[in-house]
Amino acid sequence: MPDNNTRILDLKDIMRHEHGRRFIWTILLDTKVFENGFSSDPYVHAYTAGLRQYGVDLNKELISEMPAFYDMMLQESRIAHVEESRDDD
Repeated sequence: MPDNNTRILDLKDIMRHEHGRRFIWTILLDTKVFENGFSSDPYVHAYTAGLRQYGVDLNKELISEMPAFYDMMLQESRIAHVEESRDDD
């Protein structure tokens, strides 16, 4: 496993590119960072909580280590969301 500095450099390299930011955004969505992961089923809840924690940790790392790329990613995701909404109409 790479050390923390290598991990951050790798993430910055990924976040430098629009397709990399789109990929990371998909990971954040897939790990349900922006959702409530509660489930009345304890096994589903445990799974979702673990998955979400990975995303939360990644999100914190992105915000603290590369805020400009993070902001770019948010802006691009909003633009993509608006374009998808237009396509649905």
